[in-house]
Amino acid sequence: MGSAPARIIGFLCVALLICLGLAACGDGDGAPVENPLTPVGLTVEAAGELAESQGQQWRVIEEDGEARAVTMDFIPERLNFVVSEGIVVSAETDAQLTEG
Repeated sequence: MGSAPARIIGFLCVALLICLGLAACGDGDGAPVENPLTPVGLTVEAAGELAESQGQQWRVIEEDGEARAVTMDFIPERLNFVVSEGIVVSAETDAQLTEG
């Protein structure tokens, strides 16, 4: 559990990203962008809130260079976060991880 100020900052980051994402929902030609929001650069808490606001499951698979024990089930759209010092540095879905 984070402190109240940290939760407020996380919420504000998510709100800002949502607003920026809504402003960037096109490519200039009116074509929609598949997913303009990214959890990379956010705290784990804010990244989790962002993922959940988009209806996505998420988990941390690596933290500070240490792999975490994770289940082997496959949920194509679930986000897998790699975290360094509390900040998400990579986020890929299960499907993306199996592609490459």
